[in-house]
This record gives sequence, structure tokens and C-alpha cells, in this order.
Amino acid sequence: MRVSPDDRGFLFGDGVYEVARTYGGKLFTLGRHLDRLRYSLGQLRISGVDVDGIAGVARELLKRNELGTRDAIVYFQITRGAAVRAHGFPIHRSAPRSTDTLPPSYRNSIR
Repeated sequence: MRVSPDDRGFLFGDGVYEVARTYGGKLFTLGRHLDRLRYSLGQLRISGVDVDGIAGVARELLKRNELGTRDAIVYFQITRGAAVRAHGFPIHRSAPRSTDTLPPSYRNSIR
């Protein structure tokens, strides 16, 4: 796996994570973890994530690492991905953008 140097999760911590525990190779309360992950993604307006598909990926990860009968943890981290380098929270394109709180020199440069 590769992480772009422009990934907002890498640069700004713009993402969510969830940690699921396994006991004897079985993911414990996975549905609750996925519900919480889905909620967190919604709060940050990160879309396009197949949260339901993560269960299969987690099981395959455990299998490939020969953890099918052991206790382990699975760490899910989802970021917004690479985006235009801007320090502010990404504003939905249809949302109005207010520059009233910016200093005049900045306001003039972005209009």
C-alpha cells in the first residue's frame, strides 16, 4: 500500500479510524465498529467508502497473516485522500464560502 505525500490524512490527520479486536480469530462486535466508522465518516463528510466491504477485507487480512485462530487487533484507517493543498476544512462546492473572518489582505487574494 502507498500513501501519497499529498494525502490529507497524512498531512492534517483528516480521516477516521476504528480498531476491532479478535478473539480466537473472530472479529468481536464488528457490526458496532462498522456502524461507528460509518457515523464518523458521515460527520467528516467523507464519502465513497464501502464500509460493508471492510468486513471481508478484515477477514482476509487475518487469514493471510495466519491469525485465523489467534487474538489480534485490526486497525482501519480511512482518510479523505489526496486533495488540493489547502489548510481549511474542505467546503462542499454548493455551500457558500464566507471570508468575513479573514484579514483584508487574505480576503482580497482569494476573491
